[in-house]
Amino acid sequence: MKIFLLLIAHCIGDFSLQPMALAVKKKESFKYQLLHSLIYTICLSLVFLLYTGILKFIVLFVLTFFIHLLIDYLRIIISKNKNATFQLIAFFGDQLLHIIMLIINSKVLIDLNQIGVRLYHLHKYVKIILGFALVLAPASVTVKHILFAVDQNTSSDICVDNDRVGSLIGKLERVIIVILGMMNLYTSIALVFTAKSLARFKQLEDKSFAERYLVGTFLSLLFGLIAIIIIKS
Repeated sequence: MKIFLLLIAHCIGDFSLQPMALAVKKKESFKYQLLHSLIYTICLSLVFLLYTGILKFIVLFVLTFFIHLLIDYLRIIISKNKNATFQLIAFFGDQLLHIIMLIINSKVLIDLNQIGVRLYHLHKYVKIILGFALVLAPASVTVKHILFAVDQNTSSDICVDNDRVGSLIGKLERVIIVILGMMNLYTSIALVFTAKSLARFKQLEDKSFAERYLVGTFLSLLFGLIAIIIIKS
């Protein structure tokens, strides 16, 4: 349960509570890097509270804050290269470092404390929360990075993408896929893509758009299926 809780905190702290406006400001001012690192650390510290005493909590809080700040600072420096493929590699490298940090944290957090024991009965909902947390902001940002990299003519920052309606549609699409999967209504998932395709029918005549549409749709389906596997495992 430890790693699942940490992943939920990561999804919320590094994605859901980091809107595009904050992601842009981070690159312009160090104080916003500090703000984001503090928000991220507070999210993870809520998990630390379930497992540690006060001394270990303080140590983990401080280490998490500075490690996250360092990872973000290095990525901001590296991401000055606006090439979309390079930004995609930097994004996955950033997430890999964070996952390694979470795994190390999970090894440090050993036994539940009194707070954790009292909340242990909620453990059956942890996988469900993780599944839905994954298909929202993390999936949306990842899909955008991949789509930018797929378009060889792209030379812009992911943070300036303003397709909010498309992002919302993608999130709703993945949430519906997960809900249908939890209900074992897998054949009904086809209806989601049918409705989506009808709305984009005219645009699909453009080969370039159709290719991006298919890549985005398959990525959304992939994230939805991964979430279903996590929930049902």
